[in-house]
Amino acid sequence: MNVAQAVVVETTPILVSTSFTEVGALPRRAKNEREDMSQLIGETLASLRKQRGFTQVELAERLGVSQNVVSEYERGKSRLTAPMIVQIAELLGVSSDELLGLKANKTKKRPKGWMSHRLRRVEDLPAADRKMVLRFIDGLVARQNTSR
Repeated sequence: MNVAQAVVVETTPILVSTSFTEVGALPRRAKNEREDMSQLIGETLASLRKQRGFTQVELAERLGVSQNVVSEYERGKSRLTAPMIVQIAELLGVSSDELLGLKANKTKKRPKGWMSHRLRRVEDLPAADRKMVLRFIDGLVARQNTSR
């Protein structure tokens, strides 16, 4: 057997394989598993976003994308790119592994600026609600100061 015959013999089974939907494609099962992973990552993203007090619009603005893109990520309809994973993880104060669901979110680490982000949202409330929030904060701070 010469080299040319050996190559034909070795490649023939791959070309006639019936376990693939088309030549060079991944098996259907793997595609479904990828879709399931995208949905799990999306659910994790949505959960972390809500825990951190961000709306889809706010997260989208910080990422430089539209709200629709964030929605697509969260529903598992669009896959995150590696740079986007890093950027989202940084904004939410988690590791990339935590965002991808590869590692449990053990730390309740807050993203940088989380307090000012929440307070900026208070500024958008109606005047009466803002006063109520400020009275509550002032009361807590006063109580803390008197207990020292």
